[in-house]
Amino acid sequence: MSDIAVLEKIVIVHVWEEEELDYETSEAYLIKPGYAVYVLTDAVHLARVERIYQTGLQRFYVEDRSTASIQLASYVTGDITVKIQEIVMKLLSKNALDWLTCDVMHGMTGGFEFETL
Repeated sequence: MSDIAVLEKIVIVHVWEEEELDYETSEAYLIKPGYAVYVLTDAVHLARVERIYQTGLQRFYVEDRSTASIQLASYVTGDITVKIQEIVMKLLSKNALDWLTCDVMHGMTGGFEFETL
């Protein structure tokens, strides 16, 4: 495993209202097919996404609104790309049971905020 995660940059379309065309876009990083990490209001989120369009080098995805997203970190400052890579690498180095029992249930020692939105 390398020291840095190689993440594919994408654009996520966040649709706020189904009846009206109320949406926002944000830069995101595909961490594995169907899952992306993005920053919204200084918080890092992990969400399920679906590919909707591709033009040239840009790939557009929409958040899967039938599932919740997970807030991985809040009050993120500095280079967002580096912070996201650090979070992804930390998650890759743990199994789910270690992460839940060590980080989530014992004072968030990993610095992740586990919150379903």
